[in-house]
Amino acid sequence: MARLVSAVHVFDPELKERVILLPGDEPSAAVARLITAPKAWEGGMVPEDPVDETGEDGGPGGPEGTPEPKKVPPRRGGRRNQT
Repeated sequence: MARLVSAVHVFDPELKERVILLPGDEPSAAVARLITAPKAWEGGMVPEDPVDETGEDGGPGGPEGTPEPKKVPPRRGGRRNQT
């Protein structure tokens, strides 16, 4: 597993909370997949996505299985009292 060379703030999909990773940490594959900045990694390269023996990655979805993002209606701005 690859090591980080800088601090990174990321949402851990396994813990379902924000985490802070420090230089020298080796994040899990699910978290590493979310860190796309090459400068954050040792050697200046984003690690390749790990593949298990079945030939599939352990992540949720893929190009075909990626769920559509939820569409959020735009916020309505009301008038503010101007005094």
